[in-house]
Amino acid sequence: MKKKTTPSLNLVDDGVLVKRQELGGDDCVIGRGPDCDWVVNGKQVSRNHARLVHSGDGYVIEDLGSTNGVCVNGVKIQRHELCHGDEIGLGGLAIVFDDGRGIAGVGDTTLAERCGDETLSIRAQYETLSSKLGDRGAVRDLERLHRTAERSRQRFKDQAHRDRLTGLYNRRYFDQQLERLWAESATDRSPLSLVFIDLDHFKAVNDVHGHDKGDQALRGAARLIQAACRRDDVVARYGGEEFVAAFPGMAAGDAAVAAESIRRVVAERSRELTGLRLTASIGVATKGSGDRACGELVSRADRAVYRAKAAGRDRVEIADA
Repeated sequence: MKKKTTPSLNLVDDGVLVKRQELGGDDCVIGRGPDCDWVVNGKQVSRNHARLVHSGDGYVIEDLGSTNGVCVNGVKIQRHELCHGDEIGLGGLAIVFDDGRGIAGVGDTTLAERCGDETLSIRAQYETLSSKLGDRGAVRDLERLHRTAERSRQRFKDQAHRDRLTGLYNRRYFDQQLERLWAESATDRSPLSLVFIDLDHFKAVNDVHGHDKGDQALRGAARLIQAACRRDDVVARYGGEEFVAAFPGMAAGDAAVAAESIRRVVAERSRELTGLRLTASIGVATKGSGDRACGELVSRADRAVYRAKAAGRDRVEIADA
């Protein structure tokens, strides 16, 4: 088991650690005011934006009446008990909470150091090329260097769209893509389906086997779910042990078959990947004439998940049209 370190807040930008604040037993006020315990600068950050309160063995975040509010994992909150890996949205900034176990690419500085080294290398190459602009190959070299810089920029941009634990898309990016697919479906009148996937009894996995094993199980489940979907499907970790997948161009009947395939592969292959047998309750919803926004599609699929759990778990339920 990993050795726990001091809990911390980690400001990240495009997947790169920018600023870190270790947490002791005291409360921590966050904002752009000079008297705050952790000063973070941003046009949308209030002077006294939020407070982190040490509560028992954990931390609770409170909105201090900020202008632009506080979100946790994409949901606006007034007060919320933080869990390891939660992403706090504060004035357009992304802050990851680490309870001391460490988060890949955030809890350590290796990713930030790699980014810095790459930036310094590119800058040095530019300086070298500027001294040889009279050479015939200078323009060709500059074009090649420009392509290298663009690939580097795109790689770090892609990381901002990914869940740090599973490598799937994160909820924020999924919501953006679902809006796009919804608009495309309305334009060309093509079907759009969505499945909501909730791993069964997952709290018991963490309680009995520990959080490291729970993280391994989540990564394994994510691989199985992704493998059961098509290349053009948008698959994301929605939060905790919940996953979601959008199926563009897929009608209700085919979506039900795809959901059953996901359920079966999780139940049959999870042990070989994680050492634990996992099952999933899945809700399926397809865009209907009564849906006015894509959020209604997500809500119907979510309600179908609750029906699957009430009916015994490890099953697929179809949402009402």
